[in-house]
Amino acid sequence: MACPEINRSNVGFFILCELATHNLRQTLPATVMENIYARLAEYYGYKRRLLAMIRDRYSLHDAVDDLVYIKQLQKEIAALTSRLQRCRQALVRLEYKIKLRKDIEQEKYAL
Repeated sequence: MACPEINRSNVGFFILCELATHNLRQTLPATVMENIYARLAEYYGYKRRLLAMIRDRYSLHDAVDDLVYIKQLQKEIAALTSRLQRCRQALVRLEYKIKLRKDIEQEKYAL
């Protein structure tokens, strides 16, 4: 839907709309940033737990002599390493989003 043009007859409507939504526009970015930071903290927690699980599997791998169990541990280590890689990629994406939003905020206040 295209925005209607502003002219003398409907300028009051646009002013009322601007006044009604002004607070929403100011608080929305803060909640978006809070959500991004919450997800960032959540992903760092995932990363920390995945690293601990990988360390545990490696220590078990070094201590075990059963070849079947060693094979199972190798599969688990590969799966956990893959999950860790995806987690790190998600962290990079979130940190990039945060950087972009901060840059946009700085440009907005610089103008």
